[in-house]
Amino acid sequence: MKRRFFSFMTSIVMVLSMISANAANVFAANYSYTVTNGQAPKAITLAKGYYEMSLKYEGDAAGTAVLVKGKSAKKAKAAAKKVKYGATLPSNVLNNTFTRNATVQKTFNLSKKTYSSLVLRTQDNATGKVTVSYKVYPYGGTLSNGAYFEGTGLGSASNVAYYKIKVTTTGYLTIDLQNDSSTNYAITLKNKSKKKALTGSYFSLAAGKAANCIPVKKGTYYLAVKCAAKTYKVRYQFTKATYAGGSKKSKATTLKEDTPKISYVLATGGTRWYKFKNPTKRALQAVVQVTGFGGTNAGLTFTFYGGSKKLGSITRKADNNTNVIGINLFYSTSEKEVSTAQKGTYYVKVTRTKGGCGQYVLMFREKK
Repeated sequence: MKRRFFSFMTSIVMVLSMISANAANVFAANYSYTVTNGQAPKAITLAKGYYEMSLKYEGDAAGTAVLVKGKSAKKAKAAAKKVKYGATLPSNVLNNTFTRNATVQKTFNLSKKTYSSLVLRTQDNATGKVTVSYKVYPYGGTLSNGAYFEGTGLGSASNVAYYKIKVTTTGYLTIDLQNDSSTNYAITLKNKSKKKALTGSYFSLAAGKAANCIPVKKGTYYLAVKCAAKTYKVRYQFTKATYAGGSKKSKATTLKEDTPKISYVLATGGTRWYKFKNPTKRALQAVVQVTGFGGTNAGLTFTFYGGSKKLGSITRKADNNTNVIGINLFYSTSEKEVSTAQKGTYYVKVTRTKGGCGQYVLMFREKK
């Protein structure tokens, strides 16, 4: 029996030495809890997320340290009280039997909120203490303007982590996601209840590329993120902006010749109208520039009218193959226009297509 015990303890020492050598200085803890031998178990609630955790034991005698789980804080504490030195260790988040001063480290995912208690029991009731330290990358949370949030998708691209965004006025969001493994990701903006997608899904083939224009009005939103990387950093930056254009044709905003009008199609939708008064018969041209967001086939549609007659429309969207956003797309309505536009008023209706949104620049000019 003594030979088996010596062999078992020697194996643990070897494993711990390997772990400490390979994982030294890996974890930068943002939570830390300590208990001493004989102290009542310390309750620790662990949120859903990815964990980098260590148990550090300080004591000359052998000790058994356990962060034991339970279905409630009360049950976790009751289970921890039953832990004895050298006894069979219960099902837990992290545990180890130490021969002397040592540290063991571990990484793992928790798919749900977990109740646990930290407890230490030493050989012959000797003096000792154990510290559990960990850094957690939460599965979702609340974002602050301009600040990176370190999160996780729990290692699966099928998991959706939600990040709350609160906006106090009209403007647009720039979303930036980064991860060390350059793993692809997909993002969608959803409403306050998380049930309605306000935009199409933007899929990045180059992690770290910014989604640079998601117009929104005052309100609360959720950014739905799919990313298989163990951990990532995500942030939004908000820019206040003016929302131009009339809500209907009779309230269309007047455009001046050769003067660009900048405005937005909100993620929550909405139609905007503009008009241009052509003073004389001549060749007339409209120029459109779009910075869009929303995924495959999503975009902004511009419909042109000569008085009450529809002249044609054009939809501008991100590239269908890579969905790269932030590319300036120019369109001349030469194939839609009459060769010589009559004197009169021309209208433009701006709408969204298949979850598209973004910034646009609209201008009328004489075709040279």
